Amino acid sequence: MLIPLCYLTLYGSDNIWSKDTPSISKEKSQKIIKAYESGDTSTLNFENDPELKKKNFNFKENVFVIGFGLGYGSHSEKLSNTTGSETFSYSSLNTKIIVGKDFTMWNEEYTQPTRIYLSYLYTKLDSDVTYTTVGLGITENMRYFPLYKSASFTLYPTLSFELAQSSLSRDTLSATGLTTEINLGLAYTRDDNFEYYVNLFANSINWNHPVDGIADEMSGFGLYFGLNYKLNYGDY
Repeated sequence: MLIPLCYLTLYGSDNIWSKDTPSISKEKSQKIIKAYESGDTSTLNFENDPELKKKNFNFKENVFVIGFGLGYGSHSEKLSNTTGSETFSYSSLNTKIIVGKDFTMWNEEYTQPTRIYLSYLYTKLDSDVTYTTVGLGITENMRYFPLYKSASFTLYPTLSFELAQSSLSRDTLSATGLTTEINLGLAYTRDDNFEYYVNLFANSINWNHPVDGIADEMSGFGLYFGLNYKLNYGDY
C-alpha cells in the first residue's frame, strides 16, 4: 500500500501533470521508490515541465487580394444577318483591376490556392472604340505544382475563368454582351505578399447588337502582365 500511496501523493494534484509532461524514466522512478522505502527524501530533486515552445505554422491566412494588369490583344468581330456576314480585325490595349480573396476549397487545409475575385477591364480598340467589362472570376494558383521554389519565392502555373458583362458605345449606338474569358499563366510569388504574373488570355463576347436581325460576335486573345498584392492576417 505504501508505494501506490507515494505515487498518489507525488502526482495526484491537479496542477502537476500536463498533456506535454514526458514519462518519468525507470531510473528516476526507482530512486523515488527507494527514497520512500528508506524514509529519506532529502536527496530527491523534482523538476518542472520543460518550457513549451510556441508553434510556428507555415501558412498565412489571406484577408484580401488587389491586383493591376496591363495587356495587349488581337480581336476579331463578326457581323452577320440573313444575307451574309463581314469580319473586322482589331488590336487592343487592356487595363485590368481585380479585388478578391484566397480560400481553401478542394485542397489541403489552410493552403488557400483558390481565389474568388471581382474584375474590372477597360479595353481600347485601335478603331477608337472602347468597352468595359465587369465580371466574377475564379483562379487556381497551383503552388502545389511549383516549377521552381526557394526559401523566399515560388514560380508556379495558374488557371483562371471569368464570366462577365461587357458594355460598348459606338457612334450613337450602345450594346451589352455576355463575356467569357480564360487565362493560363505563370506567377512569381515573393514573401507571401507580392505576386508578379504573366497570362495568356482568350475571350469571347456575344454582343446584343442594337439593330434587330444582326448577330455580333467578338473573340480575342493576348497577353497580360501584372502585379497582385496579398494582405494577410498578421502582416501589420
